[in-house]
Amino acid sequence: MTTPRLKRTLVAVSAAVLVATTGVAAATAGQGHGGRGNGGGNQQSNQGNQGNQGNQGQGGGNGGGNHQSGHGQGDRGGKDHQGQGGNAGPSTGSGGKNHQGKNHQGKDGKRKDGNGGGTRNAAGATGEGDDLRYPGVDTMALPGTDRFISYGASASEGGHRYRVPFTVHGSGNVPTTSATITGDALPRTGAWVAPGSGIWAPAAYHQATGDGAGYYLFYTATHRADDGRKCIGTAWSDTARGPFKAADQPLVCPTKGNRWALDADVARGPKGGIWFTWRDGQRAQGPESALSVVRLKLDAHHQARPVSAPTVIMRSDHLTWAHYRDGAGVTVIENPALLWDNGWYLFYSGNSWPTNYYATGIASCGQRLTDGLCTPIPGPRKAVFAYTGPQEHLPRDMYVHGLPGNKRGPGAMAPFRSNDGHLWVTWNYFRDGSRERFSRTGRLVRTGSGTGADFRVVAL
Repeated sequence: MTTPRLKRTLVAVSAAVLVATTGVAAATAGQGHGGRGNGGGNQQSNQGNQGNQGNQGQGGGNGGGNHQSGHGQGDRGGKDHQGQGGNAGPSTGSGGKNHQGKNHQGKDGKRKDGNGGGTRNAAGATGEGDDLRYPGVDTMALPGTDRFISYGASASEGGHRYRVPFTVHGSGNVPTTSATITGDALPRTGAWVAPGSGIWAPAAYHQATGDGAGYYLFYTATHRADDGRKCIGTAWSDTARGPFKAADQPLVCPTKGNRWALDADVARGPKGGIWFTWRDGQRAQGPESALSVVRLKLDAHHQARPVSAPTVIMRSDHLTWAHYRDGAGVTVIENPALLWDNGWYLFYSGNSWPTNYYATGIASCGQRLTDGLCTPIPGPRKAVFAYTGPQEHLPRDMYVHGLPGNKRGPGAMAPFRSNDGHLWVTWNYFRDGSRERFSRTGRLVRTGSGTGADFRVVAL
């Protein structure tokens, strides 16, 4: 998702190592998790109902395709979102993590994709024909080519289910997108994953040289032996197209109550540090959400180990726009994506994802991610990007900008760079007249800096 994701590196790190750094803290109010859908669909991140175990169901519905918002029945009680069988087609997974552009070299870098032809710009229009047919998108520029590759949450097309669909697209330094799915980057998940689990919000990272060189994916899935808990796993490949080989154990899996770990992002910092960010149920307090970051180091076996303690960099407690008309119990922030641009910036989604109030916030994190909480821009009352109407939407004093095409529920925003260093961004939205989520791309423009920064998105 993230920042100078110029070279991102996903890493297979043993679950035990990272979980050991997470610590175990008892919690009172439970974070509702979306229920487990039985089958292939993608699952959206949770908004738990009030109290210990309220669930607003998310998750893949029954059967093959990806399923619409709130599918999957909540595991434990009250006011679960119903979700019966799925609509085949794009899933509703939560958020995309997009990564920095100058990725890397490798075998993929020199090849062109036969399915990439005819890509066009859809970001400036209300039409959806050329947008990516899945949510949770993470994009990188393929080295040695004029193309880009985007990975997304589980989706179905033409009767085929893709665990992690990917699309090769764009031309020159412009990541114009395509409705075509090129292939499946992760046909097999780790042994820890429940059969039939959909994949949420994969994050891609590339290590060009040295220990651990290759391409990595972080992905969220349902743990097979933990009552529907969502955890984050890793996978590695020597090419961007995969197939990626998944590690047997998850990278991080909370041990506190019924909390989840989801929405991984990996970013490279200004001094080469590799930063892993995620929605961290282990450190969430009461009916709120937390986003955390830890620094990773890779090894020659494509494993990673934390070299810093996890630091919480954002909590939902005082974000007025994230609480607006959200009666689910747990106020959600998720889909963290870091950007280094002469300082750290954190992109994240907030509010209730099945509603038009779901929006995107940005915070300034200064020069050091380990200093603690980031500062919301322009303050805790306002999201930066939101749907602006005419249907029900956040009040005008709770957001700063709209987005090209003005689609409902914009979330999972993730910046990346093209090979010439320019900034771009992808985000999820609700398709017109439905609860399916597609993803589109625009040019990201920053003016000002730090807490005084302003971000805008311009159509391709």
